[in-house]
Amino acid sequence: MLLLAACGPAANDTNVSGAVQPPEPSGAPAPAAPAEPQARWESSGDAQGASLRLVGADGRTTMSVRCESGPARLTVSVPSFTPIGSEDRFAFGVGDEPVTLVADPTRQQAGGVTAEGQVPDGFSDLLARARTISALYGTQRVGPEPIPADRLEAFAQGCVKR
Repeated sequence: MLLLAACGPAANDTNVSGAVQPPEPSGAPAPAAPAEPQARWESSGDAQGASLRLVGADGRTTMSVRCESGPARLTVSVPSFTPIGSEDRFAFGVGDEPVTLVADPTRQQAGGVTAEGQVPDGFSDLLARARTISALYGTQRVGPEPIPADRLEAFAQGCVKR
């Protein structure tokens, strides 16, 4: 008998008619947490070239990309990367396509890695198809980071003019 009584509903879960009572609410729902600041892309252009910059939620530059004139050069800098003494290959990802650049380990300044190379043929077409940008140096990686089409278009136009 005791076992059967233990399996029944608790005394405070039923009312006189035997219907189960819903639990009492504990108060108003908790407010939603404020949205975390997001990384953002910035673009600019001047007489010497066109630039893109990924700025992290903390306001620091995560990656910068520059297309320079005279001669046309593509430069990518990642401040968080650490130079590797024997590594000079740097992959700049434009969507799914890697653009190989050179990061001369003997010319790196403190505070990151900078790589450069020629602007590849069809670069504006690569940019037009891309939805993300990334960088890979050794085992260090940034991205792929989504980028708005209008930022890529402005960069491509500035780069083609060079």
